[in-house]
Amino acid sequence: MSTFTEENVFFKIEVVQATFGSVQEGTFLYAEVKNDVNGTNLTIYKLCNKKGWYYDSKNHQCQLCHEPCLDCLYRSNSCVSCHLGYYLIALNHSCLQCSSVIANCESCQSASNCTQCMKGYALLGDSCQLCSDYLEGCSICQSVSKCSQC
Repeated sequence: MSTFTEENVFFKIEVVQATFGSVQEGTFLYAEVKNDVNGTNLTIYKLCNKKGWYYDSKNHQCQLCHEPCLDCLYRSNSCVSCHLGYYLIALNHSCLQCSSVIANCESCQSASNCTQCMKGYALLGDSCQLCSDYLEGCSICQSVSKCSQC
């Protein structure tokens, strides 16, 4: 029987082509690589059945990721992707709301790259501008030069 060190490594793999047992495409495997006292690696695979879940190695079960994580790894708030309206801060695996860093931004790729503005605003460069500031009487616009609702 092998004993294991504390330095275990986890990584997440999405099953793209099912080749064994009842594992289906879209299932996520969590591979836990443990080193025994002799330095030999042993890989143990654990299953979570859908995106948005992670394998909790302490409780040995799949757990739901916390909002705003779209997908997470290791623990519920260790994000690897974020819900719409948030962007990933890779350094600490967290999600930050777009509108908290770019005024009136609904969707963004980073703290300085808004991709869609809130209703009543249009994207101009890296910021969201009020439609009525550019188009008199316009409440909803597609751009600062094209009104879609007065």
